[in-house]
Amino acid sequence: MKRRDINRKLLQKIQNYRVIDPETGEDVTYMVKLSPNYTENQVKYAKRRDEQGEFNELLGGFVFMAFQSALKEKVSAPTLVRLMYLATYLKHDDTRIMYGKRGVMTDTDMLNLLRCSRRTFYDFKKEALESGVLTFDGEAYHIDLNHFTKGSADHLIRQNLIFTRLFVDIMRELFETHGASNKGLKQLAIIYKLLPYVHLKTNTICKNPEEEDRDKLEPMTLKELAEALDYHEKKIGAVLRGLKLGDDFVLMQTRTGSREMWVINPLVILRGNIDKNDGLYKLFDLAKRLELRRKKRNK
Repeated sequence: MKRRDINRKLLQKIQNYRVIDPETGEDVTYMVKLSPNYTENQVKYAKRRDEQGEFNELLGGFVFMAFQSALKEKVSAPTLVRLMYLATYLKHDDTRIMYGKRGVMTDTDMLNLLRCSRRTFYDFKKEALESGVLTFDGEAYHIDLNHFTKGSADHLIRQNLIFTRLFVDIMRELFETHGASNKGLKQLAIIYKLLPYVHLKTNTICKNPEEEDRDKLEPMTLKELAEALDYHEKKIGAVLRGLKLGDDFVLMQTRTGSREMWVINPLVILRGNIDKNDGLYKLFDLAKRLELRRKKRNK
């Protein structure tokens, strides 16, 4: 049992108490207030948790997106991205796709949201249903929780799957910007395809994403990125630089000493936790970006 849990349980049991000054025998209960005795590490953890909570809230919350290598082969890039987008409409701790207060999402709702022709919509639906990621029970559309889930990620952890937060507002903004064409959808699919190479703590794209020592990371070259993402080596650099979130880059190329590396914007996906003192926070100027979203939310 964690120490903070013990502290809380003890406080719950202590309801009627008296505090006596041992020198005077005076009842000084009115001068005393019981509170948990947190360690320094517990205080730091609570602060990080609060910061992560606000970060999540400012981005509209998130769904967990798990990487399944077989999915890349089952569906096309446009279908994959449309599924990512629809996953942002999942109900919490539920597999149903919802549409605001109107209830479960209908074909008409889905067609309007995906902003595609009726034929393209039915082609998408056919491919998504055949893949098993999307299902329909006669009343509602569902998304397989082993691919996308809103709520607990325990089942993903038990399967030892690679997964990340996919932020709701950001995914919707990206889809609205890039989702009207197959070219834009193929570019957005990069976000999913890069997931196995995203370093847990730094969001760096590398060949050893589970490495703890940041100095030992092995950044992927443009040639390796082109192969992983199914692009021509001469075009991949321009494609990565061209993927934008408003005025911000989805992926940024950085240099540390003689090493060049690509880093994915934590506003888009985040495998680990945000840390205001980390270089990732400063690299993407997150303080400014979050303040803009805070002001927008409070209007």
